[in-house]
Amino acid sequence: MDIAATTPISELAPTLQLLRKAWLRQRPDYRQRRDDLQRLHDILALRVIIWDSSVAAMDGQRLRPPASGSTMVEVRAGDQSGGASAKV
Repeated sequence: MDIAATTPISELAPTLQLLRKAWLRQRPDYRQRRDDLQRLHDILALRVIIWDSSVAAMDGQRLRPPASGSTMVEVRAGDQSGGASAKV
């Protein structure tokens, strides 16, 4: 069950207010934000590698090619430009 869907907004407002006050008391600096973004990038890059190896493992099991109109998107982990490159 999704707790966010069943919790009334009136119960969420005090929690949001507490979190906002705590954030205002101690805002993350540039270094903290960069560290957080780097950790997020590392996790996403790992997920792309796992996804890529899962798709590659499934390729050997296919009996026929996928139906027309489907596309394959390739995202390279560790792209030095800071963005993901895609092939369609």
